[in-house]
Amino acid sequence: MWEPFYNTVKATLSNANIVIDKYHVIRKVTQALDQVRKEIQSKNRSLKRGGLLLLKSKENFKDWQKKN
Repeated sequence: MWEPFYNTVKATLSNANIVIDKYHVIRKVTQALDQVRKEIQSKNRSLKRGGLLLLKSKENFKDWQKKN
């Protein structure tokens, strides 16, 4: 959640319950995962095409993906 929004709501509506919807939670998780992927890829150039591996479970890796 955007911190200024949260702080403003708490200051003006102290008894209000703040509800975070699924869309915004998924968006934040996706942004964080993307940031981690970019950091990993910038440190290791051989992983440039392997960014989607972060989104796969190990059970769905192909044989050549398991080796790397």
